Amino acid sequence: YDECIKDCDKAVERGRELRSDYKMIARALTRKGTAFVKMAKTSKDFEPAIEAFQKALTEHRNPDTLKKLNDAERAKKELEQQEYFDPKIADEEREKGNECFKEQKYPEAVKHYTEAVRRNPKDPRAYSNRAACYTKLGALPEALKDAEKCIELDSTFVKGYTRKGAVQFFMKEYDKALETYQEGLKLDPNNQEL
Repeated sequence: YDECIKDCDKAVERGRELRSDYKMIARALTRKGTAFVKMAKTSKDFEPAIEAFQKALTEHRNPDTLKKLNDAERAKKELEQQEYFDPKIADEEREKGNECFKEQKYPEAVKHYTEAVRRNPKDPRAYSNRAACYTKLGALPEALKDAEKCIELDSTFVKGYTRKGAVQFFMKEYDKALETYQEGLKLDPNNQEL
């Protein structure tokens, strides 16, 4: 791939000297970006590929190049998320959030719960706890969104229904709140919070 990249650089340089068509220069830059993508599969560095595709698009706007750029950016984002994912740190952040919540430091607790969500986006507890914080802060739309996400992740997690019902109650959506509480009671008929 290194040879391909060098050849593409030479082609771009030579093309500019000869004042070649922008499409030809863009094609060489796209090929260079493709070589970088192939290399990124082992090096885990998509930045050079993204840069090459962006340069190609400044020379000539080609839908194929644009798709390759979007794919490279998506792959980079997925890689970053995989590297950032850590359930152990997520649990630590959630516990720090719990401590702040007990001390009624709600904005600080939201920060910890948000970090827990980033570290482990599949854990409904962090969403549930953040929903409780948002409720205390009066940020009801955010609280509702987190409660719904909590239920989406684990439909058997009863606290999600408790949080969602409480938010709907505070938003004066009493019919919806009643419906949510009834859904939760189907899962846990003896739950006192519901």
